Amino acid sequence: MKELLSLLVKVSASLNELTPISHSEYQKLVFDIRKNTPYQEEVRREYLEKVRKYIEEIVFIRALKAIKGYKVPENSFDEELLLAIQNLLKIYVAVVSGKILLNNEGKTIVRIVKDAILNREIIGDEKVPAKLHAGDIVIISLEKAIPLYLLGLISFESNT
Repeated sequence: MKELLSLLVKVSASLNELTPISHSEYQKLVFDIRKNTPYQEEVRREYLEKVRKYIEEIVFIRALKAIKGYKVPENSFDEELLLAIQNLLKIYVAVVSGKILLNNEGKTIVRIVKDAILNREIIGDEKVPAKLHAGDIVIISLEKAIPLYLLGLISFESNT
């Protein structure tokens, strides 16, 4: 719990920045939580509930700072997650502002950025070719487009 509380203080103390959390700090945190988890069931449940609350607070603070647009620190263990949050926010703002248009079925126009072969597990019942080439334009549901965007395989066609 010591590592968790220390991390909560570190994250909370820096109001105007996202502090980096190294991979070793992350590993120490996980080890500390596991090492200190009590065996007795009742105490264990209470301990894990407190751990969950502290972790949620850390995640919330970091996610909020990412949403606010603070620079994501390089080499932080959660760098990719924080960047994904920022990218999701950009998509959300673009959809709500009408820069990315959705039809009545929740589908939008996207441009393929990299050649890709998409299996049915990825695209489900979308009516798009499985083999896509850079520059192709397809209509796809926002639900399927978001992960492809986060993977860097597509870009959204803007209305403006």
